[in-house]
Amino acid sequence: MAEEFWGKGLGTETARTLIDYGSKTYSLKKIIGACTTGNIASKKILLNNGFHFIRQQDNAFQKKELSYALLYFEKRLRK
Repeated sequence: MAEEFWGKGLGTETARTLIDYGSKTYSLKKIIGACTTGNIASKKILLNNGFHFIRQQDNAFQKKELSYALLYFEKRLRK
């Protein structure tokens, strides 16, 4: 997302819309989200949409000789 749109709640609202669509259209029971440990904005979007942290995967992938960890979050939609 372009920096000029940061902090306006657009990511949170987009995620909320996609969660609602997935729940209603596909009867999803849960959704898993992931982001790198340094991606604070994505982590905040997941938490603001009711996701709960489930685990961290160290050395999940490499890019330009750097290793990145991923944080995994889960949101249960139906029982």
